[in-house]
Amino acid sequence: MKDLENVEKKFTREETIGLVKKIWVYIRKYKKLVVIILILTTIMGAFQILYSLFWAKGVVNLTKNDFKQFILYFGFFAILWVIHAVFILINNYLYSRLERNFIVDMKQKMYEKVLNVGVNIFDNKKSGEIINKVSLEPNVVLNNLNQIFKMFVGLVTAAGFIIFISILCPLIGMYYLIALIIIYISFKTNGVKTKKIQKSIRKSDDKVVSILNQSIQGIREVKGLGIKESILSRFVLYLSVLRKKQLKNTDIQIRFIISISIVRLVIVMSVFITGGWYVYTGKLALEYFLLIDGYTWVILQQFEQISYLSQLVQGLNVSLSRIFEVLDDDVYTIEKFGDNNVEKLEGQIEFKDLSFSYDTTSKVLENVNIHIPKNKKIAIVGKSGSGKSTLFNLLLRFYECKEGEILIDGINIKEFNEDSLRKHISVIRQEPFLFNSTIKENLAMVKSGATFDEIRESCKIAYIDEYIMSLPKQYDTLIGEGGVNLSGGQKQRIAIARAMLKKSKIMLFDEATSALDNESQYNVKKAIDEVAKDHTVIIIAHRLSTVIDCDEMILLDDGKVVARGTHDDLIKNNEVYGKLYNVDLING
Repeated sequence: MKDLENVEKKFTREETIGLVKKIWVYIRKYKKLVVIILILTTIMGAFQILYSLFWAKGVVNLTKNDFKQFILYFGFFAILWVIHAVFILINNYLYSRLERNFIVDMKQKMYEKVLNVGVNIFDNKKSGEIINKVSLEPNVVLNNLNQIFKMFVGLVTAAGFIIFISILCPLIGMYYLIALIIIYISFKTNGVKTKKIQKSIRKSDDKVVSILNQSIQGIREVKGLGIKESILSRFVLYLSVLRKKQLKNTDIQIRFIISISIVRLVIVMSVFITGGWYVYTGKLALEYFLLIDGYTWVILQQFEQISYLSQLVQGLNVSLSRIFEVLDDDVYTIEKFGDNNVEKLEGQIEFKDLSFSYDTTSKVLENVNIHIPKNKKIAIVGKSGSGKSTLFNLLLRFYECKEGEILIDGINIKEFNEDSLRKHISVIRQEPFLFNSTIKENLAMVKSGATFDEIRESCKIAYIDEYIMSLPKQYDTLIGEGGVNLSGGQKQRIAIARAMLKKSKIMLFDEATSALDNESQYNVKKAIDEVAKDHTVIIIAHRLSTVIDCDEMILLDDGKVVARGTHDDLIKNNEVYGKLYNVDLING
């Protein structure tokens, strides 16, 4: 696999314009605000030209001992300065509103898109990369756009100064034009280097955030396994790589700044010597020389800002490309569902001629045919890697089956709209995910407007209500991130209660009791038995002893259905099942 950092994408001018056009689609809803900001900024640039002129005229009148004229021009200068300051405050206020609205909109759209992409995307993307793209990039885009816009306004102002100076003294105006050509050439050369290092820095930053996120989420495993030093070493290594790239970027910018500083020094010397000579020989009035002096420092300040423009433009390109990698469908592809809104299900399931592979090398499932009647408790068993969990993933449409089909009540699951499919199927995993909020909030999120009585009833069915009511804060007890304040059995029973409140007709249990102690296993099993009375229940199990009372067992081996029947039938007639059961007994 090629190192992505060695094949960095180079943005052409057309690609840059294309990215800006895309982002304008999201900014244009605030175009009135943008227009007002542009107008205010233009006025502020004009004020800067005017009050420099008043200041120069005032100083010249002072040298002529005309104090009244000095006060008059100074008054004009002060009035313009105050108005300019007020405009700056208004402009900053309006821009802050634009900034907040844009960032919130972009993050909302990106988060919504992430929630709607296929699960397979998350198999290939690190969590830190996704988190960075959603939380960081909109801020970077708007910050860079703001800086670039300010530089553009500054350059337009500087261009106005240069035109005015060229009229007063063409030779000095020529100095600035030569300097601009030199800076432009340096800018283009610097841009190529900056572009590559910026994207490389982003990728390294993704790795740092990813390992930080994973180590915090798995802090108990990190401590329990005694791998703090190993994790820290990896984190320090990624930080070191990031630091080297950032330092390299800084070196590039410093070299560019040095070249700009040399140009700046030459301009100052040339302008002052030429302007001084013109005043000495009577070819230029003193007030205009003072004006050229003031304008020169503004122009030089803009020249100095150009040293950061390349970095801002390339940073903007990188951030925009990362944003639209999420918003466009090239990488983050949205799941596609049908438009059949199925209100009620019987719960009959059929896997028909189903074959599936995660890649092109080998099939995980091959020609699987399974019919599951409604309101039955069915166990799918087999050794690890036999394809049990893949069946669940396909039934939930986390992955697409390209060979064969899956039917619920005779309807292909591809015809269901998303709400129907998700409403009618619930999955309880070995490690159910619970949000860092109260028990009641975790349950209520699956049913808008659920009453407290409904919540308690679902918990009673799952045999968890008695435990919850024994807690000091009862249903208002904070679960903790990932459900850390609960045992495995308690989390699974809350997950069962959540599914019951959701009123799903089909219940999937993925290794729901394999990691539990005997008491927890007993309680969860009671909950499953209660659910199975009027639901279609499918259980994936390694520990066969936990599912021997199911209506039927379906045995998978190397992605194929090799046997089906009750536990008694299979233990008598199937050698593969017998070996699995004996191993289960030996392992306790």
